[in-house]
Amino acid sequence: DPVTMRHPEELLSFAGKVQNISVPQYKTAFRVICENLAESEQVSFAMVADEFCVDGAPGCWHIGIAVTQERVFLCGETIAGRMMTRTVMDVWSRKDILSVQYANGRIRIRTRRALLTLRGADLEPLAEAFRCAVLPEA
Repeated sequence: DPVTMRHPEELLSFAGKVQNISVPQYKTAFRVICENLAESEQVSFAMVADEFCVDGAPGCWHIGIAVTQERVFLCGETIAGRMMTRTVMDVWSRKDILSVQYANGRIRIRTRRALLTLRGADLEPLAEAFRCAVLPEA
């Protein structure tokens, strides 16, 4: 049976089965993702990462990641001032994802527009599950 989730607690529970989700910012990230789901959209896979960057530029940390049938959501914290942070979200169409590879503690997602990099201590066991969640079966 496919997994279908629409609430932050469900995403946290799913990710928490194999990852440490004790950082409170993950709950915020999953809440923002769920608030931005289309009415009929369901999350089928969720995980967390320590950092996310696009084309090597400094990016976000405490990342919540959710995959739906159409899109991949990446939501986390970024710097908003000297002592402030803010939550930001990046959404990618699954149709734009060309490949997903794991190496050296990083998941690299090549899209038509950019190279996305997820970093984290416990991503290796999830790399293949994430690849299967975002790429269509051959």
